[in-house]
Amino acid sequence: MRAAFRRVLLAALLLFGLTAGATVPATAHDLLVSSDPRDGQTIPASQRAFTLTYSDKIQTFGAEVILEDAKGKRRTLTPQISRDQLRLTLDEDLPLGEGTLRWRVVSSDGHPIEGIIAFTVADPGASTTATPTASSPASQPKTTAVPYQEQPGVNWPLLIVGITAVACGIAGGILGMRMRKKD
Repeated sequence: MRAAFRRVLLAALLLFGLTAGATVPATAHDLLVSSDPRDGQTIPASQRAFTLTYSDKIQTFGAEVILEDAKGKRRTLTPQISRDQLRLTLDEDLPLGEGTLRWRVVSSDGHPIEGIIAFTVADPGASTTATPTASSPASQPKTTAVPYQEQPGVNWPLLIVGITAVACGIAGGILGMRMRKKD
């Protein structure tokens, strides 16, 4: 009986060690790595294509893009998603002035990320100055990760440890009672 008790105890300790040492690797949210147009860039009114490139493949569901032009007109656009790129095509020229492109996508890890790209639409005949350089802060895409709220669920390692502890307690109690009867 003592040998059986030792085997059960050893198995329980081994299972506990395996579950307690199990960790889930942390993953970072994907990021917007480039955009055309870049944030702060001056573009011609005839530019009808926008491309956003992310650090990893983005999900094909949950994408939302809102374009607001200089006249305050807001349009919700349907993007085309291909792996790590989101593409938009407009049906008409943009009015002159400042505009914004607000985007929200679901990253490869399942968490939403969002950002805003500001741009200026200029007359193609006018000189286009103030295009940001790679070192200027305006050339960096503005990306923010939406705070993720953990959904209630099962903590499997903790559940396994709990079940193991209960099973060890029951097995130990049964074996202990049997050992006492034999003595």
